Amino acid sequence: MAAKGLLAAQPRREQHDQARAVLGAGLTTAAVKEAIGRTAARMYPAEAARARLKEAAKAAEPPAKTAWGHARDGAAAFGHSVTGFFANLFSN
Repeated sequence: MAAKGLLAAQPRREQHDQARAVLGAGLTTAAVKEAIGRTAARMYPAEAARARLKEAAKAAEPPAKTAWGHARDGAAAFGHSVTGFFANLFSN
């Protein structure tokens, strides 16, 4: 799975695409301001920006593992370590 992250920026598609090219395809973006000129931007209202950021942050979160997922991974790791132990023990 690709690393995920969150970037808050202007809603211009080129900026989001450029950020994804540099930081990875797993990047989630959230527009919090709008360009009104080459050097000026209009911020979205705080409530709207906050809602966009919360929504994007939730989308960027990796899915939580279930208890079964943790148990399965632990059992698999233990099995590999036991196999490795006996392989090393009897290989000489």
